[in-house]
Amino acid sequence: MAIGQGIDSKLTLGFESAFGTVATDGFDIAVMGEELSGTQNQLQNESFGGDANSRDSVNGLIDAGGTFRHYLTPKSAGLIFKAFQGSPTTTGAGDPYTHVFKTTTGALPTLSVETYFNLATDEYKCLLGGTADTLGIEVSPEGFLLATVGFAGKKTTVGTSPFDASTTDYTTDTPFHHLQIAAADVNFNGADSAVITAVKFNIDNRLKKQIYTVGNSGYRYAITRGRQSVTGSITVLFEDLTHYTLAAASTFTSIDLKWTSGTSSLKIELPRILLKQRDPVAKDDGPIMVDYEFTASKDATAATQLRTTLLCPIATY
Repeated sequence: MAIGQGIDSKLTLGFESAFGTVATDGFDIAVMGEELSGTQNQLQNESFGGDANSRDSVNGLIDAGGTFRHYLTPKSAGLIFKAFQGSPTTTGAGDPYTHVFKTTTGALPTLSVETYFNLATDEYKCLLGGTADTLGIEVSPEGFLLATVGFAGKKTTVGTSPFDASTTDYTTDTPFHHLQIAAADVNFNGADSAVITAVKFNIDNRLKKQIYTVGNSGYRYAITRGRQSVTGSITVLFEDLTHYTLAAASTFTSIDLKWTSGTSSLKIELPRILLKQRDPVAKDDGPIMVDYEFTASKDATAATQLRTTLLCPIATY
């Protein structure tokens, strides 16, 4: 008997032609772990009939979704940001191609998200109708570019066949890491910044998930996007009042970071953010650092609140 081990598993992403219609083309990615699952509500029978025994329960609505953790790579990053922002504008005649993702209008694409289990008979768990829900990214002086990705979907299936028997393999693609951020590629308020020690990005598509209809076997009928929320924080060394002054005056500013790996690169831009005011505090005898929370909003010039630019060998996403 073969006991399933996470080390033997992998995730396969494929874009669907319609919500909940299994994808046909899959892309394998390496993960740090996944918690994707389908669960069904159970309704307790509250009736009584002459004794203290419970009467039969019935099953109810189905909830499917969860998260996975993945190191973004030059090839996989396009899959993740397409899921969260929609199809990019692509230019270029060869490696590297330039893909620009923006938060604009229209429905988000849906994905089939499949987990492989290496058992005596291989098994595959697949989330259908996967819609990008939340994305968390943390930046520090060292480390891989880790994305915590949340999806909501229509349902899950478990079976012995993958949705694509000849996937494209991205599992050995080298991830981006934070030493690939050059000094000139840490920009705050339109200028290079040397005092940022950490950045957190939190993207929430505020999905409308409670769309169930009569006669649909308890599955979600659809998932629609809401107003995207982009929040986060920056941690800075307290050398002067630059950040404090912007926050205190409620002055909108910007931040962008760029990772470069050979001819490939990833740039995340928030062209319009508002810092939450916070006073510096000398809480111990060490260097003073200040955490400023921020909220992003649409910039008129960029026509988006979040712009992601990916240069990579992939011609189309």
